[in-house]
Amino acid sequence: MGRTDTLTTRTRRLIALTVAEIRRLFNLADKDDHAIDHGLRWSVWRREHQADARRHHVRRRLRLQMLEI
Repeated sequence: MGRTDTLTTRTRRLIALTVAEIRRLFNLADKDDHAIDHGLRWSVWRREHQADARRHHVRRRLRLQMLEI
C-alpha cells in the first residue's frame, strides 16, 4: 500500500467540507506556517471523527431496526 492508497483511503473516510469549515480554512490564509499546519491537521481530524461518529450511528440504528423485525 503506497502513499496514494493511504491518502485515498483517508479521503474516503472524511465528511464533506461544510461552509463553516471552509471559512475556518480561509481564515488560516494570513497565519504563519505552524498555525496553517495545525489548522489543516485539526480539520482533517475533526472530519474523520465526525465521519466515524456518523458511521457508528448508522450501524447502531440499523442493528436496532433488525432487532425489531
